[in-house]
Amino acid sequence: MLEAYFRSIDPDIVLWTVRSFYIFASYAILIVRLIPDLRYRFLDYGARSNTAQKTYVVKSSTFPRWVRIQIDPLLDMAADTTVPHNWFYHFYIVSTICTALWSGIILRNHEPQLLSASWGLNNIWESRTKLCMLLMEIQGLRRLYECLFMSKPSKSRMWIGHYCIGIAFYLVTNVAIWLEPGVNRQELMIETALDYPASQIRTYRIGTAEKTFEITRTLTCLALFVHFSFKQHQVHKYLASLQEYRVPEHPIYHETNLICPHYGFEVNIYLVLSVLTAQDLRILNVTMLCATFFVIINLGVTADLTKSWLLEEFPKQRPEIAKRKKMLGSIW
Repeated sequence: MLEAYFRSIDPDIVLWTVRSFYIFASYAILIVRLIPDLRYRFLDYGARSNTAQKTYVVKSSTFPRWVRIQIDPLLDMAADTTVPHNWFYHFYIVSTICTALWSGIILRNHEPQLLSASWGLNNIWESRTKLCMLLMEIQGLRRLYECLFMSKPSKSRMWIGHYCIGIAFYLVTNVAIWLEPGVNRQELMIETALDYPASQIRTYRIGTAEKTFEITRTLTCLALFVHFSFKQHQVHKYLASLQEYRVPEHPIYHETNLICPHYGFEVNIYLVLSVLTAQDLRILNVTMLCATFFVIINLGVTADLTKSWLLEEFPKQRPEIAKRKKMLGSIW
């Protein structure tokens, strides 16, 4: 019965459900950002939030007064449904558990083939996918360590919607890593779920040039992942060392000329994983690229609000703050 159930699942439905989650979640965040009545209630948390505030002051509301009279109590009630900001570490517990579970399932059904004499599209892609899952596990463990042992206790809170989207993101992304379609996507899904023998998976051989390309891709992605992870850790360590929040002065902030360089490093990490997990000989994993798009929107909105908050909170340093980009080098 279980076998029949898994065989009845259309892989394309799963694929587009995962991609749709990233796309719709991104647009939902943009809508909340663009509507002041939602932005002032649902987007401020951490240093930007006012935990003592009992009412929400909305500047330049987009709704007429008669509409606000009807919906403001409901929006206030929804905005008051919050969880501790310190619960961020739950995201990384979910991520590390999911990565470990999926890794166990895939490794149980597929022998490591990176050094196999039979080079083909399947075993190369599977080897890169396994490496990506290892990197996801390292990323999750590092962020979990930073949340538990570096972050200071805080009374700030975040909206329950942020929390739910964050949990969903890590659940879905651990599937997106290996879901991308290719010559063996459907066979891999069936085998992973039903414990089919690996001999039933077809192998597509490639030549010396393709091998060189694949090895270069893997080593480059690995080096970039280590670089961006180390830089992000440096920023997180610096921010955790601040006794009170101020305009950051760490050398990385001056080197990058950014308000939130750690957000930019996060985007780059997911972009690297999008390249590393590309099926066949493709350049990008489109599903992981959708995940990267979500990270850009989610952190981009936060970076935008952070810059506005800094400009308001530290008027004497406005010229310095204003000249900095938000999180993506010279782009934005």
